[in-house]
Amino acid sequence: MARPKLSIMASMALVAAIASAGDLPAPTPPPSPELFAPGIVSTDKHEFGLTVTADWRELYFTRLDGESSSVLTCRRTGDGWSDPIEASFSNSGNDSHPYLAPGRGLMVFTSRRPCPGAGDALNIWFAARNDDGWAPPHSPGPPLTDRTVHAATMGPDGTIWATGLVRFSPGDEGYAGPARPVPPLAGSHPTASPDGSWLVFSARGTGSVGGKDLYVVRLVDGRIQGEPTPLAGGVNSSVGESSPTFSGDGTALFFSRGGQIYWVATDTALPSSNREEGP
Repeated sequence: MARPKLSIMASMALVAAIASAGDLPAPTPPPSPELFAPGIVSTDKHEFGLTVTADWRELYFTRLDGESSSVLTCRRTGDGWSDPIEASFSNSGNDSHPYLAPGRGLMVFTSRRPCPGAGDALNIWFAARNDDGWAPPHSPGPPLTDRTVHAATMGPDGTIWATGLVRFSPGDEGYAGPARPVPPLAGSHPTASPDGSWLVFSARGTGSVGGKDLYVVRLVDGRIQGEPTPLAGGVNSSVGESSPTFSGDGTALFFSRGGQIYWVATDTALPSSNREEGP
């Protein structure tokens, strides 16, 4: 199925959108979960995995259409969010879970595109910011290509978290890992808060409301500490939740519920005890 591409006219429109968004204040996240950008981002398709820049001018998300998944992008204007178009780095028909690495000008995403030397068909890829938008995607190489690494995000210190709550730590010669939580802890779609204090993930935990719920656990020096706590503020429901991400400025939490994307204020999603213990 053909997907929308960025034409010359669309490029001009995006330039105008960026200019008009320059003085816009950041939106105020709702105190309880609400559908995000209905009819534009959240539709009758299947959407998940939204990531937004710290200035709220640009967002990326996944849309599943039949057997094909693509990363789409929208710009914020004075009239709201623009209609989504396919991101320039997403052209394989099997891309998902985009994530804007905090302060690094780097996009991390999952793809089934061919990856020479990879140990599995599902891998993570990087795309770097450039003057034209995004440079062509590249593979990070081992150890991130030695096994399936799915739904990866990157913390502020460069640590990569992926499904299984596995952690890859950055070093002078690349990444080391995977390292798993001790004691063992199961979960998927982990995402660190922009300040590196918390890790939110999806799991079937004790006291689950229905299906998978979202949980939060403390991070200390990039490592999990303590026991997970269910998110508050009505985030978890009988439908099941997944694919959480924080906004770039940390004020909002996005997540998928029933194939649509919701958002909520971080202050109400984190349990009050966690907020009081935070830095």
